Amino acid sequence: MAATRPRSFLSQIQLGLGLYLHRKFGTKLILNVLSKLGLCASYSEIESYECASITQGAAEIDDEAYIQFSFDNADMNVDTLDGHNTFHCMGGIKCVAPAQAVNPCTAPVPKCFTSFSEIPSGTLPQIKIENFQRDKTNAFQEILVADINDLHPTPSASELLDTTDVIWMCGKWLKITAFPSWSGFMETLTFARSFELTKVQFLPFVRLPANDYTTVNSVITFALKEAHIHNQKSCMVTFDQPLYIKAREIVASSTKLSDVTIRLGGFHMLMSFLGSIGHIMSGSGLKEMWSSAYATNSIEKMLSGHHYARAIRAHFLAHNAIAQILLDLMAISDEKKQTILSLFAKGPKTDYNALLDLNISKEVLQSFQTFLRSMIENGPTAKLWIQYFHMVTLVKNFIKAERTGDWKLHLACAQKMIPFFHAAGHLAYAKCTQLYLQDMYALEEKLGEEEAQKFMRNFAIRRTKKFWAGNWSDMTIEQTLMRSMKTVGGLSRGRSTSENVVQKWILGAPVSCEVAECFEDFCDIRSSTSNQHVDLQKSRIERDDKDATKFKEWLQIHSPFSKSDRLISLSTAVAADESVNCHNAEESGMAAMKKIIGQNFQDLKLHRKDKVISLIAMNSGLKIHDTIVPIDTNLSYQRIMKTVRSDTELENYFNYELSPIPQALFDSRGMRKGTKSTLYKSFNVSKNLKLTTENCKFVIDGGYLLHCVIWPRVGTFLDVFNAYVKYVEKHYGLECLIVFDGYEHNADSTKSAERCRRYSLKKCPDLMFSEDTPLTLAQDLFLSNEKNKARLICLLSKHLTTGSQIKVYQAEDDADTLIVNKAISVVRETNKQVAIVGEDVDLLVLMVALTPASSDVLLLKPGKGKNAAQIFSANELQTSNANLKKSILFIHAVSGCDTTSGFRGKGKGTFIKLLEKCAEVSRIAEKFNKIDCTQDELCQAGERLVLLLYGAKKSVTALNKCRFQCFNRALARQKTEVKLQTLPPTSDACKQHFLRVYYQVQLWRGRKLNPKEWGWKSSELGLLPVPMLNPPAPQELLQIISCTCSKGCSNRCSCKRAGLPCSDICLHCSGLGCSNQAETLIEEEAEDEFEPATAA
Repeated sequence: MAATRPRSFLSQIQLGLGLYLHRKFGTKLILNVLSKLGLCASYSEIESYECASITQGAAEIDDEAYIQFSFDNADMNVDTLDGHNTFHCMGGIKCVAPAQAVNPCTAPVPKCFTSFSEIPSGTLPQIKIENFQRDKTNAFQEILVADINDLHPTPSASELLDTTDVIWMCGKWLKITAFPSWSGFMETLTFARSFELTKVQFLPFVRLPANDYTTVNSVITFALKEAHIHNQKSCMVTFDQPLYIKAREIVASSTKLSDVTIRLGGFHMLMSFLGSIGHIMSGSGLKEMWSSAYATNSIEKMLSGHHYARAIRAHFLAHNAIAQILLDLMAISDEKKQTILSLFAKGPKTDYNALLDLNISKEVLQSFQTFLRSMIENGPTAKLWIQYFHMVTLVKNFIKAERTGDWKLHLACAQKMIPFFHAAGHLAYAKCTQLYLQDMYALEEKLGEEEAQKFMRNFAIRRTKKFWAGNWSDMTIEQTLMRSMKTVGGLSRGRSTSENVVQKWILGAPVSCEVAECFEDFCDIRSSTSNQHVDLQKSRIERDDKDATKFKEWLQIHSPFSKSDRLISLSTAVAADESVNCHNAEESGMAAMKKIIGQNFQDLKLHRKDKVISLIAMNSGLKIHDTIVPIDTNLSYQRIMKTVRSDTELENYFNYELSPIPQALFDSRGMRKGTKSTLYKSFNVSKNLKLTTENCKFVIDGGYLLHCVIWPRVGTFLDVFNAYVKYVEKHYGLECLIVFDGYEHNADSTKSAERCRRYSLKKCPDLMFSEDTPLTLAQDLFLSNEKNKARLICLLSKHLTTGSQIKVYQAEDDADTLIVNKAISVVRETNKQVAIVGEDVDLLVLMVALTPASSDVLLLKPGKGKNAAQIFSANELQTSNANLKKSILFIHAVSGCDTTSGFRGKGKGTFIKLLEKCAEVSRIAEKFNKIDCTQDELCQAGERLVLLLYGAKKSVTALNKCRFQCFNRALARQKTEVKLQTLPPTSDACKQHFLRVYYQVQLWRGRKLNPKEWGWKSSELGLLPVPMLNPPAPQELLQIISCTCSKGCSNRCSCKRAGLPCSDICLHCSGLGCSNQAETLIEEEAEDEFEPATAA
């Protein structure tokens, strides 16, 4: 009919389809094409209907309903020709509970206007602009900081756990089939509870900058009038932190707004808390644990709290893994374990609610809480990770409070967050949450009991048809208004931002969205997500269990609960000094809270010095504004690149590393390490040599021997010792020599750093054992502990030397030099053929360098798998390359060995080729063999080698100049940003590197120097390398790239003037809670939990 009589007939289905497509996709072309085919109304008809519906009037709301409001910055970057006239506005929503209290107008819509421009402007709904002038005397002067912890005591950290948590943890621990993750479990638990939905309606835009006081005052005044229209005396308005503090000041300054209560957005508060966790745990190993399941590049955003859905999932998986390890350590009896297991006998059909009040659930809860408190006594490392467990528990409870509408739990959790805001330097949220809680605790006194109870029943916004769906009001506006604006069909996706288009879009939303929802009902189609919670889906449960297992395995290797009196990073094994206090974050934050009690909020000054120092500051700390700030190693470099004004200025900056560490020589674990074994490819294998116990005497590397013999799976340590004896006798005879490393603590050992690095890869507790002790640990895990290895060598040596001619030696420190010297001695004493047995390329290097021409020592590198055994002859290698004997120690040390760092991207093969190609390298190496060379001469020679290594022109004699030229060359070649680690190190960093190289070369040659004079420094763990002496960047430059704004970060903010968002290194805002913060990312994954609005 529509096709034959298009002017006289318009079907409701056609009109509904047209409105649906227009709202969802915003395309005029598709509407007109489908209209010509008779499938939907034309674009002009849709526009006419929208205009008519705008003038029809708003839906009526019953007086029993509760109304609250939420406003947020709705600015958009508009692609204009000149960059001016971008879109600034404040957006808002009205939330009505229950949803059925909204009675939409059902009268027919009269066709009165054909276009929006025909509508008289005075008839359009709008928010009146209410000017606001700040008084010289700020209203905050009358508001004092109260001791809320004394007035409103909260449960201890361990008491935040309840039987619900215990049942969930036990279900995961016992690997119950198809047991959901926490959110899915909580939805199952609360499935039968009653609830009421909330209706969300869009409000007119205010086309002014959102952070302007007049804008904020206008929307607050509008909200109050709206509440009074619906006979609601009080008015609740929510803002996120930057706008909250302004709104709160406005309300405190105006008696006309005394009925308005300002709320701080809970979603953004939670994001700030996630960022606080990220700061406190930075450098602890949490990032490395997450990288076992997550892409490395996304983890930084997750730790800062910006990748919300991913961050929440990662924290919950980590919480699950820690809980399982703690339950393992509790040593629950088999009888009690079977009792717990019987509770889940029905599998997925188990009635979890019936388990909450059982005595066994309460007993396990009490035992677990007690065990958590006892684990803190294992030392600061254990305390840090128990504190992390409590922080994630706090996150869960904060989410639980919103999902279930538990107002008291919401306040208790917010109060528990404040100390961590102080400790993490999130000072804006520390101040605003304190003020927010003081207001909320006085809510009943301000509103009256009836009005306050009505709000407390409806403070959570619930738009999905299930109980476990309560949401924060500031997140609701993100998922409704902001999402509609920025997705397909929204203002930022193809529509104009002119006054008429914006007004038509926002004012037409109520009717258009209602029609769209009805049209989906008619077609029995939903554009929103499934009613089933994503965490209850089989694929998600399996994926979560898989990733949680990865986290658990990582924590089992890098145990956080081993007894230690030192605070240690699980990933790098770096021990913190006394300045690092992240394990006392809560205590530090509580002390900061006490210091400000009694001060007024106007003069309140929170200090960054109260911010705890995390473990990452041991390697990645910059001193900015007289405060040590741990930052990402690339952050300062990236920001410096954006603030430089000229090439001359930039070249001067490249005299500094522009990073807390020299990234060409160091990484997050310490000195960069390449693959030493690649050096084997540069040496020729001796052929036609066959070694037997009859024609050769063997000197065995004890470190190789410990790993090459496979331990029996079942048995005692006596069986292990016998296996070693049989292996040695079978392959190397009864007259061989075995040399082990020494593991006694030596404060002057330069291998401390390397042993810390290796220990960080796998961690094992100390084990007291004897011959009769059963085997309980894997071989590689056992040998990762130096104390275990030292005791094993002591007992094994007795078994090897008993009843045989095998000789066992143990070096004071590293055994490589002793092994080679023993081999040379045996050759001189016996004139027999002698072969060193081992895999470490250090043995080959030392053998070539130290073996005299009159003797010959062989190296037997045993075969492995498909790789056959290889034999190298010292004399043959010396003869084939005359320079090799004199240069090999220097080449090996400068390219990276156990006690020196390698150059990023420059392997040992590169140095060997440079030696063969350039005669100057041999002359440089000769200086490092001398005993009378000065440090200046060594550093000049070393710089010359680096210039050759990075292909500098002959005219370039300064390393820092070469560094700048390498940057320019890389910038010309690459389309992406230049990585700092690809550039040569500065002259300052190179000097320390070549001092360590000289020290090591001389040590190999038998000369002992004072390592503290040659690039090493003392620490409580032993000697550590000195990365550089100069600061990472000029102090004035660091102050330029970070702001000191105490309020707002407006146009005077130095970060904003440089076109940069604020970051961690800013003095007060720390990149959070200011108007110049980085954009928050709410991934699509989050929509599985928080469904988009179906009507507005």
